[in-house]
This record gives sequence, structure tokens and C-alpha cells, in this order.
Amino acid sequence: MKKKIVLLVILIILLLAGGIAYAYYATDLFKTDKEMFFSYLIDEKTGTEFNQEKLIEYYAKQASTPYESNGEISFDTTGMSQSQGLTEAKIAFEGKTVNSRKSI
Repeated sequence: MKKKIVLLVILIILLLAGGIAYAYYATDLFKTDKEMFFSYLIDEKTGTEFNQEKLIEYYAKQASTPYESNGEISFDTTGMSQSQGLTEAKIAFEGKTVNSRKSI
């Protein structure tokens, strides 16, 4: 009877130790915020490396075909003491590029 109890206690201790080891190595349960930040940063970096071929294709296409770019940048400076009467500003831009006509 005592052997069964001792075996049961040892089995429970082993299961708890295995669960804690799994939680420590396989999950983020015991990691600090700094460790989690860098692990996610590394995961994000490896996720973007697979798209490198598409990025190379995009640059090759951009070099061989004409394209247009346009956009707008705006900002509000209310509440800034150094704005000197300027409260809102907007910059709009448009561009057309034909890389095949460019000279080096």
C-alpha cells in the first residue's frame, strides 16, 4: 500500500515537472516583456524574408515599366508655441516616372 502511494506521489511530481518544463520552453508564460518583444521581432523578421522574391520582382517591374505616385502630407500645429501663426499645413505631391528614359 505504501509503495502505491509513493509511486503515485512520484508520478504526480513528474507530471507537474513536465507541465512546468513545457510551459517554460514552449510558451511565453514565464518570459519577460523584453524577451517576448525580441522573440516576436525575430518571428516577424523571418516572416518577411519569404516575401523577398516578390520584392525583387516589384523592383524589376518598377525599373522596366512607367509608374505614377501621388500623396498628401498634412499636419496640425495648434498647441505648439513655435508655430508662429501656422496652424495647419498640407503638402500634396504627384509624380510620373519612366525609368527606361532616364540617363545614368
